[in-house]
Amino acid sequence: YIGLDGAGWKVPLIAFITFGTVVFLSIRARGFLRIVPFIVAILVGYIQAFIMSIPWAVIGGMTIILYGLIAANGVKVLIKDTK
Repeated sequence: YIGLDGAGWKVPLIAFITFGTVVFLSIRARGFLRIVPFIVAILVGYIQAFIMSIPWAVIGGMTIILYGLIAANGVKVLIKDTK
C-alpha cells in the first residue's frame, strides 16, 4: 500500500535506502565484512517490523510519559539551581 495519507510511503522508502546502503557497503568491503551489512539489514528489518506492530495509542502513551520524565528532571534541575 503506497498512499499519500498515513505512513504507507515510509516503508518502501526505508527499504530502498537500506538496500542501497547495504549494496554500497558490501561492494566496498573485503572478506568477511561483505556479509556484515546484510546481517545488519536483516536485523533492521525485524526491528522495523516490531516497531510498526506497536499500536499508535501505546506509542502516544510512551511519548507522554517520556515528556513527563523530561519535564520532571527539568524542574528538579531548576530547584537545585535555586538553592
